[in-house]
Amino acid sequence: MEKMTGIQPFTKWQADNYSSYKGFVNGKDMTFGEFIEHSIENKGRSAKFYFGKLSKELADRIEAKVGKNVENYNVIINSTEIRHILLKHGDFAMEAQRGQICISKSLLENIPEVFDYPEEIEKLQSLDYGRRVAFILRKKINGYAVVVSGVSDGRTAIQIDSFWVTNSSK
Repeated sequence: MEKMTGIQPFTKWQADNYSSYKGFVNGKDMTFGEFIEHSIENKGRSAKFYFGKLSKELADRIEAKVGKNVENYNVIINSTEIRHILLKHGDFAMEAQRGQICISKSLLENIPEVFDYPEEIEKLQSLDYGRRVAFILRKKINGYAVVVSGVSDGRTAIQIDSFWVTNSSK
């Protein structure tokens, strides 16, 4: 299993519960890198990747900045978001105009690392596309890696919406 401190691994029971033909669990069904490949190869299908549960420390930090209790929430990403990130942030010329770095599959694999002691957590003023309270995590990785997530209370999940890497801290 990939080692993460901001995201804790599931128990065996939890991993078995989330694992299905539409959901893949980190370390049980596949790695995140394999899920990225799966998402690219299966464009017509939607699937979820379950990273694990937020650590208490990170949940407390998010609650302090965002105002939502997210203790024991899962961290997930949909295959549609993988394709969105590569489509919208994978063009070298467009990203250069934005002052951002073109997202490759290998850069995309850094998403879990952003959850390990992010340098900044910021609540967004607007809701995400799912009409959820949204926030940004920032961490210095190959520039400044930015993960945009929404809080899905009904699913007790942090849903990753987007990811990019910028040359500056803001």
